[in-house]
Amino acid sequence: MPGFITKIPKAQKHTPGLFASISNALLDLIFPPRCEHCNRVDFRWCDDCLADLNALPIDLQERRILNQLSAASTGSHIGLLQHAIHALKYANVPTLSEPLAERLINALHQLGWAVDCSVPVPMHPTRLAQRGYNQAALLAHHLLLPMIDGLERIRETRSQVGLTREERLQNVQGAFLAKEDFNEKTVLLIDDVLTTGATLIGCTQALYQAGAHQVFALTVSQANS
Repeated sequence: MPGFITKIPKAQKHTPGLFASISNALLDLIFPPRCEHCNRVDFRWCDDCLADLNALPIDLQERRILNQLSAASTGSHIGLLQHAIHALKYANVPTLSEPLAERLINALHQLGWAVDCSVPVPMHPTRLAQRGYNQAALLAHHLLLPMIDGLERIRETRSQVGLTREERLQNVQGAFLAKEDFNEKTVLLIDDVLTTGATLIGCTQALYQAGAHQVFALTVSQANS
């Protein structure tokens, strides 16, 4: 029997479509799920790997993006951390957002950033409907901060995977719009992975246009750009 129950937190309104849920159940019967990290059968993320994730030290990584944004991550996008993020996003294990968010909380304490609220990087509605939840919103939901779902992705962009830094920046240009007033607020942007930072820069520009005083960004992992 599975050792890790996949439940979406109550604050998350979106749920997978009926067709996707039935398809996943049928696939699980034919091809039993395996833990995304250790490959153990009948687990999407097993208890042993959860314990290892909880014990994984914070490897704080800070950087400036285009001299516009101070960003930090809790570790490199490799091994256990990479597999946990992959399980959260693609293997329907939204409950992994809680231990991953705990890493963000610890990192924020180390950084000492004084922020007013957290804002998750948004997904386009089409992708949100396909996945059923926004992993960045799940992460932000568990932080000890007011969460404002104040950005929207107004243009569906192609996947950033495989694009150069310049292509990523062009890909997200004008893709985000603030739907809230951030007058004089210091905002903490939340996402799962930092690569080139193009998406975070697009969101940051939208937040400043909406009156934000300052923007920081915090992600679970950082990949080589």
